[in-house]
Amino acid sequence: MVISIRCMRAPAQSDPLKLAAPAARSSTAAIAVLLGVHLALTACARPGPEGSSSVPRPNLVLISIDTLRADHVGVYGYDRPTTPNLDALAAGGVFFTQNYAQAPYTAPSQTSILTSLYPAVHGVWEHGHVLDDTVPTLAEILRDAGYATGGFTQLEGESYRRGFDTYERLTPHRNQRRAERNLEAVGGWLDANGDRPWFLLLHFYDLHLPYRPVPEYLERFDDGYDGPLGDEIRRDQIMAINGGSVSIGERDVQHLRAMYDAELAFLDAFLGDVFERLRASGMMESTGIAVVSDHGEEFGEHGSVATHAHTLYNELIHTPLIVAGPGVPAARRIESTVRNVDVAPTLLRIAGIEPPSHYQGSDLARVWEGAESESRLAMSQLGSARAFVRDGLKFVTDGSGFSLFDLTNDPLERLDVSADRPDDVATFRDLADEWAAELDRSRQSVRQPAEIRLTPEETRRLRALGYIQ
Repeated sequence: MVISIRCMRAPAQSDPLKLAAPAARSSTAAIAVLLGVHLALTACARPGPEGSSSVPRPNLVLISIDTLRADHVGVYGYDRPTTPNLDALAAGGVFFTQNYAQAPYTAPSQTSILTSLYPAVHGVWEHGHVLDDTVPTLAEILRDAGYATGGFTQLEGESYRRGFDTYERLTPHRNQRRAERNLEAVGGWLDANGDRPWFLLLHFYDLHLPYRPVPEYLERFDDGYDGPLGDEIRRDQIMAINGGSVSIGERDVQHLRAMYDAELAFLDAFLGDVFERLRASGMMESTGIAVVSDHGEEFGEHGSVATHAHTLYNELIHTPLIVAGPGVPAARRIESTVRNVDVAPTLLRIAGIEPPSHYQGSDLARVWEGAESESRLAMSQLGSARAFVRDGLKFVTDGSGFSLFDLTNDPLERLDVSADRPDDVATFRDLADEWAAELDRSRQSVRQPAEIRLTPEETRRLRALGYIQ
């Protein structure tokens, strides 16, 4: 059975994650209808100003920087010059200081960005898991709405390729020559698709192990290190350190941070070249851009270094989110809690396309317009453990135990204050129970991936990244 669904925006007062009142949980029925059958999604354009439907749609860019924690970005308060180009983009748009990823590693988190569904619903937990074909990706929705779609990424697996007319693999930016080749590939695609609106996905693993920063960039952040780690860090070295067989000191951890920062600065320079290409072609002002990260990286805050995927602490799930482009206010810093699942509906809003009603995220325009009376509830998941964040409080539970952190006064999450704040604990426990039930109901309408499909080359590259043993 194939059905065509008319795209609808949820009522203004409704957000699938505002669970204070049962009536706000309106997404389950929509998901059951949309995802329980083969989905034929008809993307709907909103009329332009004064009812005109002929207003050209803006172009869209989604930049996904794997492994980027928020507190290493300049506009988020970092005191090193890692991201001048991202900072300039934020100065011309909106950046959200309290954005959260939906998982602390790539496969589930990146899929949540592209589908606006939580990992417990879309079920993609490992690279190569095949997303249920009834779940539309952002690229599929935009392609069906007439957009040219191009993905230039380092993501592995067929689910990420869905909806892209062009899907090419970028080489890691380990030197200027590679960066120039990547820029040429992206620029060539832009030149070839300038006659209609386009959607461009850029995804980078540059901040992910192994660390191999360009020497001149490393010198900017750590000139003179003579310790045991050297200027190239492999995964086996980090595994030995985190496993306890190799000891390092604080100076060595500083060097690891410097290598990470050098990788970030080089990538930021590449993004600056992309932005300049858009300006030179006259497309920058008509292009909506969102910059996200699927997770962060740990540097000793809770015991491990240069790793992720094993906790729900903020160094792994507190990630940057910058949005700029047509209809987005400039130089706006927003403190409200938001989520990566909000990115896809926001880009669709910029494009003038109504987000599908089964989305679990919500358009962020309502936040920057001041149309919401309470903060959104963010949820991140790792196995049976879940972290809930709202209004500076973070509740973590695995079903058997729980902790509560006051992020305003304890940003490093050192002190569990659950014993001192029983009312807040009770509120979060109720929210956790209600949301668990909501996810369970929603998940029944989506076939959960049971197999992994990877080519031998994809398997090799994922093994090098440490995602496959």
